[in-house]
Amino acid sequence: MTQANANTQQPNSRAVFEENITFSSLQAHHVMDRCFEKLNRSLFSISVILQITCDENKIDTINDVIEGYFSEVEKDLFLQIDQMKKILDDNGVEKLAGYSKPRIFELEIYSPRMKKFLMLVNSLDELIRLIDTVWYAAELTDKQKKVAGIQWRQRLIKLSGRVINIERRARNDAANQGKIEEVEAAAPSDTSETDEEVLTAINEAEKETETKPKKSRKVAEKPKEPELATA
Repeated sequence: MTQANANTQQPNSRAVFEENITFSSLQAHHVMDRCFEKLNRSLFSISVILQITCDENKIDTINDVIEGYFSEVEKDLFLQIDQMKKILDDNGVEKLAGYSKPRIFELEIYSPRMKKFLMLVNSLDELIRLIDTVWYAAELTDKQKKVAGIQWRQRLIKLSGRVINIERRARNDAANQGKIEEVEAAAPSDTSETDEEVLTAINEAEKETETKPKKSRKVAEKPKEPELATA
């Protein structure tokens, strides 16, 4: 039997969903190695922090912003996949590229949105397979293949950076409200090292927030960044 230690603060028990997922392409491996752990914790933490610091309307606003980030990437990925498939169909190519070193990722997932991110990584894996096949069919140059892979890898890393930035701002907001101890007890800060590429994406997301111009409420616009405190 596990006994509680009153002198030691331990994170609360939380739901964990274990899943094994195989990704084949180097770009998918790159995204998982750099983003998964940080993003997994951030998505969980955002859900916890908002319940402590925000009213229902603000929670809905922030969730809509995050959902918009995911939906935008999903839409663009599907469009690119369809374009690559059309090129292959037009050239009568049916057999797709295989990979020499697919990897199985044994994952613990803390948030339903993390599941959605993994679906995006799966779509990235599919897209890279199609791009490699189009390249093999001599319909893309070496440079075009390389650039496309890097751009789509960075697109998912940028998505991660935006979400992690929202978590950081939510923690700052909790501190300003005098609720940081309650937040840390429920969702401890992630103190592990951040990959440089992910850190760049986080900093870019923060700059976007700081420089975004205010628009008239009478004009239809995309969901705004949630109004949370900055460091």
